[in-house]
Amino acid sequence: MSNTEMSLEALLAVAEERAAAAEKELEGFAYSVSHDLRGPLRSIMSGAMILEEDFLDKLPAAAFEELARINASARKMSGLIDALLRYSRLGRQEMHVGSVDVSAVADTIAGELTRRTNSVEVTVDPDIRVSADSTLLRTVVLELIENAAKFGARHVWVQRTDGGFSVRDDGIGLSEEHAERIFLPFEKVNGDEYPGAGMGLSLVMRAIVRHHGTVSVSSSPSEAGSVFRVSLPTGT
Repeated sequence: MSNTEMSLEALLAVAEERAAAAEKELEGFAYSVSHDLRGPLRSIMSGAMILEEDFLDKLPAAAFEELARINASARKMSGLIDALLRYSRLGRQEMHVGSVDVSAVADTIAGELTRRTNSVEVTVDPDIRVSADSTLLRTVVLELIENAAKFGARHVWVQRTDGGFSVRDDGIGLSEEHAERIFLPFEKVNGDEYPGAGMGLSLVMRAIVRHHGTVSVSSSPSEAGSVFRVSLPTGT
């Protein structure tokens, strides 16, 4: 073995060790956040509820409006905590890689979405298969389709590509500046106008990176929509 090969192996070992340490630190942070914040949040929400119930005929309308804002903010914080824990768990979830029928996964998700709302039509290419963990792959497809629906898509296409698949929509689209940021955790490029914690696409990125794959987006701020392309190495 050459000195260069030994050096590369040593660098790889160091990188893996640092990644494992960072993952453990994130897990500890997520647990701490959940444990330390859920108690106070429950107190805030229960306190607001008690005020509403016990002083129903004494509080002015402005006070009830403020209590509603307090409850909404507490629910939003609870959702952010849930999203952070999900992001942390996704990084340490055990993987079982095999052949996954993306078309069947997408069809199932499309059926679930149709039962909740009839506003989005999903068209899926047949026989799309990739080498992946089925649970993580379902997370990817679910988040991409729901992201399209959330941002105004009336039609979503799940299509076969070389090395993977794409999810295309006819929603509101993104500017180039926003497209560079949408995979970051808690990044809501459209502000609070749309629901969610801003974690869906970061979950997609995290799941794909665990497969040593790539995910990218092309879009424009018009009615042309967006295209998310997922590429996964064979035999991940």
